[in-house]
Amino acid sequence: MKLLTPALIASGLGLLAFNGLNAQRSPLSRAQAQAVNMGAALNAAGRDSEPTFGTDRRTMYFNCADRRPDGGNDICTSTLVDGQWSAAEIVPAPISTEYFEVEPLLSPDGNQLYIMSDRPGGMGSMDIWVSDKVDGEWTEPRNLGAPINSPAADHCLYFTGPDWSVAYWTSTRPGGYGGNDIWRSERVDGVWQEAVNLGPQINSAGSEHHSLPSADGRSLYITA
Repeated sequence: MKLLTPALIASGLGLLAFNGLNAQRSPLSRAQAQAVNMGAALNAAGRDSEPTFGTDRRTMYFNCADRRPDGGNDICTSTLVDGQWSAAEIVPAPISTEYFEVEPLLSPDGNQLYIMSDRPGGMGSMDIWVSDKVDGEWTEPRNLGAPINSPAADHCLYFTGPDWSVAYWTSTRPGGYGGNDIWRSERVDGVWQEAVNLGPQINSAGSEHHSLPSADGRSLYITA
């Protein structure tokens, strides 16, 4: 099956990979490693994917589908306790709602959670939102606005740089080469600059998405 949404963890020496259904972990090394299913605490019958961790690597957020009686795509969380991941739970509103919430991204300090959602109040069919943790609770997500979001679909957000000053994400906005292209923006003096398409070296007439920059910004992993 096609590999979806690689997620580098810790110092970049580990990889969480997805075969479209269940999370698996394998180390990045020259030797081919055997992936190990992470078990029923995290994986269920629906699609479980796109994990994100804080720097302590003890709290995980990920996309979990069809865990409610009425189905849907939500954000789940699990905590590492004594070397074992706790049973995943849906993060309640205002993070998970009756709308479509996927692709969480936790800030290194664990105090901001970015999500992709089609909830009302956005600019396009899919927007990027961010919630702040205040007194241990997630606040109402706010839309990141332009130039990150657009009237098209914007999703698959990742950052690089010591202060997360460079953003990479996927968009169907005009000016691209295919259905989904990878775009980039830099934050200067607290303001995100005009979005720039990564060009034909990365994008094509097909679909490029889920771009994952390495911590040093020298490598970029993509799904195409």
